[in-house]
Amino acid sequence: MAAKESRRTVSVDFFVMSQCPYGVQAENVFYMLGKRLKDKMRFNIYFIANEGIKGDIFSMHGPAEVEEDMRQLVIFKYFPDKFWLYLASRNTDYASPEWKAHVYMAGIDVRQLQSLVDAKGKDLLRENIRKANSLGVNVSPTVYINGEKYEGSYGFPSLFLRLAKNLDDKKILAGFPRCFSDADCIDADSIGICRNPVTTDARCEPLEVSLKIVDVKDKAYIHDQTYTAIKHYLPSLKESFIDYCSDEGKILIDKSRAQTLPIYLISSSAEKIKGLNWLGQNRIEQNGQGYFLIDNSRDRIRFYLKRQKKPKAMDLFVMSKCPFGIEAEEAIYPVAKKAGIDLNIHYLSSVHGQSETEENMAQLCVKKYFPQKYFGYILARNKDINSPTRKKVAIEILGKNGEAIIRKCQDKEGKAMLEKNIVFGAELRINASPTILWENQRRFENLKELKAEVEQFKDIKIKIGGSCK
Repeated sequence: MAAKESRRTVSVDFFVMSQCPYGVQAENVFYMLGKRLKDKMRFNIYFIANEGIKGDIFSMHGPAEVEEDMRQLVIFKYFPDKFWLYLASRNTDYASPEWKAHVYMAGIDVRQLQSLVDAKGKDLLRENIRKANSLGVNVSPTVYINGEKYEGSYGFPSLFLRLAKNLDDKKILAGFPRCFSDADCIDADSIGICRNPVTTDARCEPLEVSLKIVDVKDKAYIHDQTYTAIKHYLPSLKESFIDYCSDEGKILIDKSRAQTLPIYLISSSAEKIKGLNWLGQNRIEQNGQGYFLIDNSRDRIRFYLKRQKKPKAMDLFVMSKCPFGIEAEEAIYPVAKKAGIDLNIHYLSSVHGQSETEENMAQLCVKKYFPQKYFGYILARNKDINSPTRKKVAIEILGKNGEAIIRKCQDKEGKAMLEKNIVFGAELRINASPTILWENQRRFENLKELKAEVEQFKDIKIKIGGSCK
């Protein structure tokens, strides 16, 4: 029964931020679609926001957006026949604090609406945002059609075609072309090119597009921005993982001249699809097949290909007052000492204020003038890093004159030493504490990754995890 009903109507789950300009544009398209499809389209609106520990709700565009979310949900539930009238008016001035005129234009009593928002709004919104959060939706707009994520164009013609194809009604599509653009030939099942668009002879010509990912391990890339973007535009392309140590991996690394991993190589057949302007110009050939090297500078680095391997060497990048960095120091140091690992700590630009910058410089000075006592000082200081007890710790660990030496170094040399550390981190595109560079090549973003992949650290204890950025 359910399957049959889904052929008579098409369900749209629309996820949005009410003051997002892209979301507003898409809403206007669905308003026109509703007029065209009428009762054949079942439209559900879900807002993208988060609930705080104390029950407060937060949205990207601030409290005014939260208020608008609640207002729209109340109208959607209690005045369903007025919802699109309100939205059509409100979206002409969606960011304005003056919402009452749009309520009036929709034929709704302003006082009655506000009373319902005050009484019901927060509970409605709290329940409503669970849908987006359960699906991991954080991009406005995001659309699901009959439970499947829509990845195509938000233009009216393309959306109409996609919705109409879900209906068991041949009259709706009578006289319509098969496709208006290449976007209409790309979905979760196939990729094609629109031939003779916007004509009765329009057809989708199948196209095979493949993606090769060279990386340190399979599925390490599934949350990378580059991978996510490629799958968004071409959800059904054929992908394959290539181990960087394999013969094929070494050949692709050499041909691409890549500096870091992962590497994304998409077959040159993709250039036949209009609108994929992110393909770039970097092209290589392998076994008679052309590939484009996709720019992945937005992604995290997992391996530095051009850095020489240094066995049993570890570089740990931290901010001295970052709790996650402190946890990493305390977890790594005893293991490194026992295993004979050369542990070197570097400091990043501070996000915890001037006191952290000064502590970073102080620790660098200890490292320079008291190298044998450096880790002893760090471990002692970490016990109460936010207290002004550095002088006491310095005297206990470094000796009577230790504090004076460190203070003098900090005043005269600290800034230059810290800047050198920051530049080194920037060269490696490191900005999070902790970040771990193992044997001068393999990079880890947290203790969990280190524990999982490096044998010497498999038994370390992790209490909080995370990073400061």
